[in-house]
Amino acid sequence: MGIGISNTTLPENAHGVITPSDVSSSSTLSSGYAKAFKAYWTTMGIWGTYNLFDAGLSRFLGLETLTHGTNPSGYVNILLNGADPSYGGSDTGSSATFGRTDLQQKSEGYFHVFKDSAFINPPCPDPDPLKPMTLLCNAAPKVAFPKQHGVFSGLSSVGYTFGREDSSLVQKVVGAASGVFTPTVKFRYTPEDAQCHVSSHPEIDPDTCVFEDDADYLGGIAYRTKQPISSLEHIGVTGSLCQGLNPDLFSRMAAHPDKVIAGAVLLVSAGILANATYNYVKEDSELASWQKNAFVITPLALGALLLNCL
Repeated sequence: MGIGISNTTLPENAHGVITPSDVSSSSTLSSGYAKAFKAYWTTMGIWGTYNLFDAGLSRFLGLETLTHGTNPSGYVNILLNGADPSYGGSDTGSSATFGRTDLQQKSEGYFHVFKDSAFINPPCPDPDPLKPMTLLCNAAPKVAFPKQHGVFSGLSSVGYTFGREDSSLVQKVVGAASGVFTPTVKFRYTPEDAQCHVSSHPEIDPDTCVFEDDADYLGGIAYRTKQPISSLEHIGVTGSLCQGLNPDLFSRMAAHPDKVIAGAVLLVSAGILANATYNYVKEDSELASWQKNAFVITPLALGALLLNCL
């Protein structure tokens, strides 16, 4: 009776002898990599689903999204504690990067956000059409300006100041990168609340409005406020639900069909990604599961990453 011999190549040690420990180490390494790979893409799928759902829900409910660029520590602080105008003009804010006390003084006691539907496209600050920020400004100004403030805030957080001799290239690279890769903070408001400001409606009592036009920033792209903004009531899914579920919901949705359609597309994308992630997680074979679901998980998760960082 013949004995079948597998033609699978097994690992050999330095003396050319295969030992049980060598086989065990190889399989452990392979198993560890597979688990790490699966954990990474599972996390991306869950995180991407939430961000697609968050972005879709705010649009579907016809809400305005006011954006604020900041550095990593500022981002975490705002998510946990909300927006605090008392930090305006601080040494780690975007205005500190220029080393001008007059700019910081103008920002003291104010929290700044960029507009949504009321945004007026301004001329780009740098005329060089080949610079990355100019390209982004021309293509997507509503993305470029908050992101630029994030970069400035990142620079100031590491002590970099334009024109100062003791500011190093390392500070510039690290600070700029931290601002680029920090997501912009997105505040959800009804159009009525977001656009309630005295410059457009002089008949309104200023105390009833949260925002006023930021006259120092090209006059048409940003608001500022002296009022704190709650993270629970204005950020993320809870923010959309708190602001969107009110008696004006259906009339607001009817008035903004483009936002509602875009929101519906994002919500459907969130559902597709959630389903693909669930199928990926429950599959016993990591490779087989990845082959079945990668074409769904990869583009949607990466799209959600881009959507969140902008």
